[in-house]
Amino acid sequence: MNSDDLHFHSLKAISPIDGRHRIITEPLSEWFSEFAFFKYRIFVEIQYLLALSEDKNFNALRQFTKQEKENLNNIFINFNLEDAKTIQNIDQFGYGDLGPVHHDMKAVEYFLKLKLKDTSLHEISEFIHFGLTSEDVNNLAINCMVQGLLEQHYLLGLTTLLDKIADLAEKNANVPLLARTHGQPATPTTLGKELANFLERLRNEYASLKKLVLKGKLNGAVGNFNAHVFSSPEVDWVEFSKNFITKLGFKPNLLTTQIESHDSLCKLFSILVSINNILKDLTVDLWL
Repeated sequence: MNSDDLHFHSLKAISPIDGRHRIITEPLSEWFSEFAFFKYRIFVEIQYLLALSEDKNFNALRQFTKQEKENLNNIFINFNLEDAKTIQNIDQFGYGDLGPVHHDMKAVEYFLKLKLKDTSLHEISEFIHFGLTSEDVNNLAINCMVQGLLEQHYLLGLTTLLDKIADLAEKNANVPLLARTHGQPATPTTLGKELANFLERLRNEYASLKKLVLKGKLNGAVGNFNAHVFSSPEVDWVEFSKNFITKLGFKPNLLTTQIESHDSLCKLFSILVSINNILKDLTVDLWL
């Protein structure tokens, strides 16, 4: 068996998200799917390899030519479904002379080594994933996926919604409405003012969402840079980690175990839950 034998139809989906509703959610597969997870792990691994080559204190790795850097970046830019299938085969079924590794992150590493096999970077392929634990790559890849979805889909949609509610509030500013307290008739208000209440609540959550910076970690198996320092003590690995994570657009988390704590993701999800609750309040009030 290999990845080509895995056939999928929306009518056989376990969840309606990828079944009945896939016609709506399909664009999200570019950000929240195993394909996307493979792709952004590739991105992080490549950026890490480039950063190692550019660090003047990391003497074990030479600098790359402009063409070599472009070729590396193109592995991510041109990543396609066939590439993802290759990684899946390496992981679960075997590929070429290689048996299944049963480790999806290791499969990504082997895939990159295969991509460099017949290139001028073949001799440095063992530096792929140097000193890292799987979570170093995974947490940053997930951050890239979440941030990309927010910037290219969610925030744009939320902005459109805010503009629509603002327009409705203004147009209905003088439409009278009987307000209630404790579910009982109270004093007059206007439809526009009540819509403005929801608008203000949503704007506050939007501001919190825009300000939030996801945290990321890159510090080895248990968060102590053990393998990094043992192999190359001449490098300031704490500073390297700070610079690398910041360059990706995230806030460095330097005190971790093997995994990044995901507290910033929890804060993000909390904001999204609040937005959903506000929208639910709005729809229920309009319906009633």
